Amino acid sequence: MVNAGDVRLLRPSTAHEARAAARGARRSRRLDLDHPRQPAPRGARSRGRYRQPPRRSKRPPRRPSTMRLGNPAHRLRIILLVLAFVLSIFAGRLLQLQGVDAPRYATLAEKETLTEKDLPAPRGQILDRDGMPLAMSLQTVDVIANPKLWHDPCAWRELSREKVCKTENARADAARALQGRLRQLQERGAADLGRLLRRDPAQLAADLARNPKSQYRKLATQVDPLVWRKVRALKLPGITREPGSARLYPGGALAANVLGFVDHTGRGQGGLEKALDRVLAGRNGKLVYLRTESGWEIPTAGGFRRDPQPGENVQLTIDRDIQWLAEQEIAAGVRKWRAKSGTVVVMNVRTGEILAMATAPSFDPNRLDQADPRNLGNRALTEVYEPGSTGKVITMAAVIEEGKAQPTDRFHVPPAIACGGHEVHDHYSHGWERLTLNGILAKSSNIGTIQAAERIGPETLYRYEKLFGIGEPTGIGFPGEARGILEPPGKWYGSKRCAISFGQGMAVNAVQVTSVFATIANGGVRVQPTLVKGYVDAEGRFRPAPEPKRTRVVSEQTAKTVTAMLESVVSEDGTAPAARIPGYVIAGKTGTAQKADPACHCYNDKYYTASFIGFAPADKPELVVSVTLQDPQGWIGGGRTAAPIFRQVTEFALKTLKIPPSRYQPVRLPLEW
Repeated sequence: MVNAGDVRLLRPSTAHEARAAARGARRSRRLDLDHPRQPAPRGARSRGRYRQPPRRSKRPPRRPSTMRLGNPAHRLRIILLVLAFVLSIFAGRLLQLQGVDAPRYATLAEKETLTEKDLPAPRGQILDRDGMPLAMSLQTVDVIANPKLWHDPCAWRELSREKVCKTENARADAARALQGRLRQLQERGAADLGRLLRRDPAQLAADLARNPKSQYRKLATQVDPLVWRKVRALKLPGITREPGSARLYPGGALAANVLGFVDHTGRGQGGLEKALDRVLAGRNGKLVYLRTESGWEIPTAGGFRRDPQPGENVQLTIDRDIQWLAEQEIAAGVRKWRAKSGTVVVMNVRTGEILAMATAPSFDPNRLDQADPRNLGNRALTEVYEPGSTGKVITMAAVIEEGKAQPTDRFHVPPAIACGGHEVHDHYSHGWERLTLNGILAKSSNIGTIQAAERIGPETLYRYEKLFGIGEPTGIGFPGEARGILEPPGKWYGSKRCAISFGQGMAVNAVQVTSVFATIANGGVRVQPTLVKGYVDAEGRFRPAPEPKRTRVVSEQTAKTVTAMLESVVSEDGTAPAARIPGYVIAGKTGTAQKADPACHCYNDKYYTASFIGFAPADKPELVVSVTLQDPQGWIGGGRTAAPIFRQVTEFALKTLKIPPSRYQPVRLPLEW
């Protein structure tokens, strides 16, 4: 039993004590669960000293616990603080770059900037008709200098270890402290560099000193790679290289006046090198990169590279062997007759392809600095002259085509004839002659030709001159080509009215008059001359040149008739028996034309153009060859000066091309009646 005193003890007097008592009771219950009470002794229970608490119901099962998340507002505040810190760093750096350190970084930006550089495209080759190179490019080196590094003492190996080069203001200090030693090193370096590059050391040093702050200066171009190795071994500061190229002509002077030449930049400046420069040059590439203060090239954002497109190869119609012999023969002829100059043109009758075009004197494009500027052009196209008696072929073809005469027609040829207040004579003295039209051409009578031309009149003759290409471009497109001179009949004053008929009073180039004979040999069809056979791209694909223009000038019958008349010129009774070739029938015509003297505006007996033009075989023409000598000395007639050169060149060409001999004997037309 519980007494009253005990009850008072169980009754807490304050709320605090009540809570403490409750906690103690709960703790006691937990202890009871963990350590159940032992039953009280029976005696004690009976005596009522121990009172067992009432039985409790079982606790319901606990619910699954859930994770309690942190406060999101707190976490957001942390993130904002981090962002604010990072942005403050960026803002501070931006302030430093744009405000405090702006001048320093501007200086660095000037030192390291994007640089743009062209990547030169490989220039195409010029090939002969068999694909052998006549002009080609070799890889060379362009030596480049960085004057800023050249004048930087700390860039020199001998001075780079100096203590002054390791200080904060290295370059400024070194420039003052090491000036004397730097000058000695520069002088020695310029001397070594000048010796290898074949330049005057003083001039080289002056180039490097012209703009000391510059970072680019080209010192030499087209340097042999072996020479560059020696330059590199000097280990001079700021001396670098760029890829370059040099034009090489393997044959030396072979076809030089046809090929032309290039300048130091590789651009065509003469001949076909200039005419076909866009085809040969290709398209340059481009490189944009970061150039550092030290001259290093670093790929960077904003930079790019566009590869160059190589130029195309150009295949010519030139036959290397025939070209070589033509050059040898005309050079020998010029020396023998002490002529001012000479030309040889060899053309395919049916295709218009020029197999050889030789000029003397000539030059070697590999040694352009030693060449005479007067010999750089192609006289066969750029110089004109009065054709003389070779022009009579046009008159004869026009008279026959118009039906005004035939080869056997008879003419009374006087010793002289008056024309426009002047008296015209033949190249030989004679009385009255009875010549056929064929005899007039065979003996090259000026007077007889005037008589024949009177049957058609000036207007008709002028029309045929134009049809044969006189006064018109050849169509080759050669730089500096002269189209010749042929005035309209309204300007044929005085003796010019007569002179035109026998090849005086007008001017032609060698290719034009060669084309006249090719037209007769081709059955009266004029084929535009050409020097280009086709083009070869970088993948080796061949693209033929456009077909040449063809024009019917006279009938095939007229062409055959004129051919028979030209055969008489090479006979024993003609003016050019020296042009005959054993086994082949030759048709041709001599020319001996007086030259006009600008001082007196008259013809001078001192200066002549001697020529011979012919084709072979006359029964089945394949080749036409023209030979011209300007101002030969000692003998002026084309039959004696030019005809032997024609024979040598034509015979060689016939054998080289394996053209069979003639199958018939030449027709013997009467010369007199």
